[in-house]
Amino acid sequence: MPLYKSDGITPINNDKIITLPEIVSGKFLRDDNTWQENAGTQGPKGDQGATGVKGDKGDTGNQGNQGIQGVQGIQGIPGIIPDPIVTALGTTGSIVVPMAAADVFTITPTGACTFTTTSFKSGKRITFIILTSGTTSRTLTWSTGFKPLSTLSTGTVTGKYFSLTFICVGSLWIETGARLAAV
Repeated sequence: MPLYKSDGITPINNDKIITLPEIVSGKFLRDDNTWQENAGTQGPKGDQGATGVKGDKGDTGNQGNQGIQGVQGIQGIPGIIPDPIVTALGTTGSIVVPMAAADVFTITPTGACTFTTTSFKSGKRITFIILTSGTTSRTLTWSTGFKPLSTLSTGTVTGKYFSLTFICVGSLWIETGARLAAV
């Protein structure tokens, strides 16, 4: 049987030493000195193999950067609003009102009254509750530290209430709202 080179076409002389991977009788000598059948000429390319099994999920990536802190909200009203502190004032003459001492001041005037103060706390509100008595009208005036709508005359009917509210702005107590006599 003739010997062929690895190209399968070129014959090899019988007296020549065969070197790897030259073909011998349709066989060729492998590196481990064993003979293997020659598969012949290369056939056409085969179809693509099947898709493999889906692999496992990869590791979780690194944590991203921390975001910027948001704007702080406006502080709310405390959960419990305390009852107002009520203080009775003098009934006639010049009356210094201790604004820091109370939230509500009551008075039943027996004569003309003039109110003054030197106590201020911006944003604080105070209320005067005035009860009339007798049939004589009393004149109430707000002086130093106050900015009233006007002087108050109580009228001649007994048992009527007046309510006046002031809010502190800087060094003035400014009257807010309308004042009407309530029965």
